[in-house]
Amino acid sequence: MLLKRIITAVVVLPGIIFLILKNNTLGFSIAIAVVSVIALYEYLEIIALTCSGIISKKLKGTSYLVGIAMAIGVWYGSMSGILISLGLNIFLLGFVVLIDFSKDDYIFDSISKQIFGIVYIPFLLSLLILIYAFDNGYLWVLWLLFVTFANDTGSYYAGTNFGKRHLAPNISPKKTYMGSIGGVVSSVLVGFLLCYLFFHNLEKAFMVIPCSVLIAVAGQVGDLFASALKRAAGVKDSGIILPGHGGMLDRIDGLLFSIPVLYVLRVFIL
Repeated sequence: MLLKRIITAVVVLPGIIFLILKNNTLGFSIAIAVVSVIALYEYLEIIALTCSGIISKKLKGTSYLVGIAMAIGVWYGSMSGILISLGLNIFLLGFVVLIDFSKDDYIFDSISKQIFGIVYIPFLLSLLILIYAFDNGYLWVLWLLFVTFANDTGSYYAGTNFGKRHLAPNISPKKTYMGSIGGVVSSVLVGFLLCYLFFHNLEKAFMVIPCSVLIAVAGQVGDLFASALKRAAGVKDSGIILPGHGGMLDRIDGLLFSIPVLYVLRVFIL
């Protein structure tokens, strides 16, 4: 499993870095749209196992359309693109209700979970496009990815070698307090070093230390949230698209919760 994770990272990571460093907002937005659709597909498959209602093709199609529209809308119209896409989702869901109401007694259960999925995945990913569009945004996106990877890696190795006391045994039995601490420490070290390397500003590098802590904690909460979602559905991974890692949602679950933290920090502090 570890070998598969390493091989997948070696194959995929250079492409991700190249895409980010191209500093092309449209290309980045298209990539985010693709990731949104894949992650939404996995999310909808998971909730179909726990939902009383029917996850119809119309509901899935609406989700994919809105996920793409949100990413491209952000590129075209910034935050207004997000608001328009959310409104489009509600509008289309109205038609889904009109068509499927007589066929599904629990249709609003399905719709409520679809709305959450739109906010959980394409909305949060779209904030990454806004970060990318800021001055030196591509560097901040790259910084966030490496801090998130450091969080995952540090948690894994610290938890494997030193973890004894479980953090959330009912959700993820392998998560430990020492693993959590290891992830935070790794994130702080990587965040500090990369910030200084990217911006050559020691004051800013020290400023990102508490920011790295917040992002690491948010990432771990996001990871546990996704684990709870999968545990409720009785599945181990969200998919199989990334060998050794599982699905797309498995790979970005922590990142999803970290993105809004960086967005707020980037707007008001950094």
